[in-house]
Amino acid sequence: MRPDKPPRWRMTLSYRAASGLKPATYAGADQDEVLDLFETDPNRDAVEFIDLVLLPRQTAATPQPEQA
Repeated sequence: MRPDKPPRWRMTLSYRAASGLKPATYAGADQDEVLDLFETDPNRDAVEFIDLVLLPRQTAATPQPEQA
């Protein structure tokens, strides 16, 4: 993941049951980065499902006025 950008996408790869692998989850700053993560997954040939989720933007916390 790029250190200068927060993750905006979450990808979970579910593998075929016969492979015996547990799902793997990755986070990426954009679609290209997530695609690169998928292409470099060592078990890519065993992937059965891809769950791709766009994460909501994180808003900056605004200080709340003190209550008197």
